[in-house]
Amino acid sequence: MDDFGAGYSSFNNLKSYDFDVVKIDMNFLREFQTNKKSRVILANIVDMAKELGIHTIAEGVETEEQYEFLKRIGCEKLQGFLFGKPEPLSESGMKVTKAGENCESMEIRNYYDKIGEINLLGNTPLRPKTMEVFNNLPIAILEVDDGDMKMLYMNNAYVTFLNTIGIADMEEANNRLKNVELPDVKGLKDITIKAESSLTSRAEADYIAGGSVVNSKVRFISRQGTKASFALVSRNVTLYSDGHLADSVQAAMAHIFNQYFRVDIFDDEGTVENIFLKGEQIAIADRIKSATKAVKTYAELYIKKSEIEQFISFYDMTTVRDRIKKAGTDYLVGHYHSASLDNTGRMQMYMIMPFYYNNKWKYISCCRYADEMVESEGDST
Repeated sequence: MDDFGAGYSSFNNLKSYDFDVVKIDMNFLREFQTNKKSRVILANIVDMAKELGIHTIAEGVETEEQYEFLKRIGCEKLQGFLFGKPEPLSESGMKVTKAGENCESMEIRNYYDKIGEINLLGNTPLRPKTMEVFNNLPIAILEVDDGDMKMLYMNNAYVTFLNTIGIADMEEANNRLKNVELPDVKGLKDITIKAESSLTSRAEADYIAGGSVVNSKVRFISRQGTKASFALVSRNVTLYSDGHLADSVQAAMAHIFNQYFRVDIFDDEGTVENIFLKGEQIAIADRIKSATKAVKTYAELYIKKSEIEQFISFYDMTTVRDRIKKAGTDYLVGHYHSASLDNTGRMQMYMIMPFYYNNKWKYISCCRYADEMVESEGDST
């Protein structure tokens, strides 16, 4: 199709007929320097043609800047005064004869045609052309209305991302966004606040969701009264990270664990599991799965007698989230004296942090000696 974009060379013809090549009208290049819209239109024509399996050629190329731009967006063939001007047939034929080594042979035409089918502007260059509209970048539109968050739109790639963190679809995501206690919901809300107040209207942060590290990039779009809208791009860093990052995360977790003498996991079903232990204490959870019984047994073994009742109350998991909400923090901290033989009277710090995983609340309990924490902080200063 000649002179595409002008006269009768319309988009409707691309729908109605099968073309091998479209030649882009030279008028788009005439305003190349003065009208930036021309570049956007040229890029989108090439992008559309490639998705339709049509080759492209641009006419009217006269400058090196035009040449470099068209090459960068993947326009396969170019013609114009930059390469040569109209000449008598006899002279033109002589030039071809003399410079034949610079002409493409017919045998290699199919080779270059196959290269030309790759869409350099698309984000799925390896995917076969199926005439389906697809974007593998996970994009969503989020609305915040007086503090309440709701997804207005998400593409299929974003739904796929949600699946990796245990969320089935947009409806389930919106139900989850109503739970303001969840750390990932708090994290997402914090990013929107940063984006709207940022000079660039953009913000980025990592947070934990569904047991994975999630990275979200947010751009503030608009505000009307109490409503504000944001564009959101998210990815599961844990799932798609490279081996080096995975090793770094493992090393970091090992270092964090090493700051405590024990780490236990409680859940809403009333069970407890010990996942890290060093020193003279015993796991207890290996023999007692009931959290209530395990806490009582632990207290009788390792907590000063006069503080046992208070310690058991501190580890009442049914009230942890209410106490955290009342305190306005993300965790609880309690201090109790040790009753173990090797560390009698030594002050211990106990920390409880709730997290949401597999649609259930769980609680990580970390324990360390308070004097070690003070010494460590003193050393770091």
